[in-house]
Amino acid sequence: MGAHRDALTVAAWAFTAFMAVLLPVYLVRYGPTNFLYFCDISLFLALLSLWTRWRLPASMAAVGLLVPQTCCPRHRRPRMIRACR
Repeated sequence: MGAHRDALTVAAWAFTAFMAVLLPVYLVRYGPTNFLYFCDISLFLALLSLWTRWRLPASMAAVGLLVPQTCCPRHRRPRMIRACR
């Protein structure tokens, strides 16, 4: 059990470092409204799940994003919106 706990701690710190780099880069490059996309919200839920060791936030992100991200990729949205007008 100790090795598993250590691996989770390393993963949590590595993902936290990744988010510490991603957050300012996204803020400068895309603005704060970019964090309203489902995939970006799921990154924060994954971080919460890693640190609290609570599986529910990660499960919510996985299940909640499965259909929208599969059916409607980001690069197709503008064409789909124009086609509906």
